[in-house]
Amino acid sequence: TELFEQLDIGPAITAALAYDSDERAMNVALRWGNTDRADSKVVLYQNVPNPFTHTTLIHFRLPVEDWATLRIYDDKGRQVWHQRFYAQKGLNSVQIDNADLPYGVLIYELRSCGTSLKRKMIRLR
Repeated sequence: TELFEQLDIGPAITAALAYDSDERAMNVALRWGNTDRADSKVVLYQNVPNPFTHTTLIHFRLPVEDWATLRIYDDKGRQVWHQRFYAQKGLNSVQIDNADLPYGVLIYELRSCGTSLKRKMIRLR
């Protein structure tokens, strides 16, 4: 995983704001050498918070609008949650607010744009 895939500034958690010395609002962005690379593939980010108790956010980035399927599996590989939706190009977020998820280590998988990506998360009691 490259550093540019892990860092992001956006309004998902808090507003990205900056002001110049005259108190005029400025744009905030992270730019990495060839930014086209970051926009040309699917990126699945670590859920926040992690570990979590009842609610967590899963963020992902798509290079184009497309159908997306998000699945969560327990430690035995059984699917315990899923959602299919049409996702926008760029940053997307899904809030998981489900007390029915089992406790412990879970795997979440995103399938979209012909790509399948997985990450681990932990649900605490």
